[in-house]
Formats: sequence, structure tokens, C-alpha cells
Amino acid sequence: MNLLSLYHNVDLENRKTVLDLIEVNERAKIMDLGCSDGEFALRIAQKAKTLNIFGVEFLKEAAQRARSRGIRVCQADLNEILPLAAESFDVVHANQVLEHLSETDRFIISPVCITYYP
Repeated sequence: MNLLSLYHNVDLENRKTVLDLIEVNERAKIMDLGCSDGEFALRIAQKAKTLNIFGVEFLKEAAQRARSRGIRVCQADLNEILPLAAESFDVVHANQVLEHLSETDRFIISPVCITYYP
């Protein structure tokens, strides 16, 4: 098995694990940090059965593709403070993102990534 094949298999298994964690909630708000073209954000939303899909994407072209799929996208750099209004999200997805950040500590403790459990 070559390295690319190994990566692909691990990525598929990782995405399956994420989707297995999603519960049905038609009112859920999904935030995908590093949403790329929005394909996986849509899969998460489909599993939750919600239309409330938000994303943050650095690349202009990818952000435009995600918007064309109905995702509310903020084009921004996850190394910076996000220009988002105070929001509450039921699911925050940031898979395959940390390795692209220079300020991982700031990202992990940013308000959008902190989850409070009752």
C-alpha cells in the first residue's frame, strides 16, 4: 500500500467516525472550520437533517464553491480571530485543520472551538 492510498483510507475512516457521532437534530447549527468546497459539511448536515450550515474557508475559490452549495461561508484565516458574530453551534467540525495552523493554542481556545456541556 502506498502512502497516498494509506492517507485516503485513514481519511475515509475518520470521516465515517465523525458522521457516526452526528445525531438527528433538524434545528442543529453546523460549523465546519476549513470547510473547503463544503462537501463534507453537507454530509454532516444531511446526517443531522438540518439546513443550518456554516463554514470558514481560507481559499476564495473553495469558499465560493461552498457558498454555491448553500453554505453560509466566512472567508477567513483560522490563524486570526474570526470575524464572526456571537453564534452558538451544535456541531463544530475542524478535521484536517490543525496541521495548517501556526497558532494552534490560540485556535483551540478560541470561543468557536470551546464546547460547554451541561
